[in-house]
Amino acid sequence: MSTMNDKSALSETTVEDFLKATPEAVSIFAGFHTACPGCYLARFCTLKDVVITYHLDEKVFFEEAVKLTVRKS
Repeated sequence: MSTMNDKSALSETTVEDFLKATPEAVSIFAGFHTACPGCYLARFCTLKDVVITYHLDEKVFFEEAVKLTVRKS
């Protein structure tokens, strides 16, 4: 996984990798009412898949994700 501080890198990151690198991201998934943390498909689904599957506002979702990754830097 490349740097996770931009949308393009994040969109292809799996849920599992994102949660491993940024455990506090559980709050994002909870806030968007997804079942991603703990899902058996988390190792296969990308964050882009999550946006599509749950019909999320892509811009808002990735803004929140980037905020978390930037805070960690």
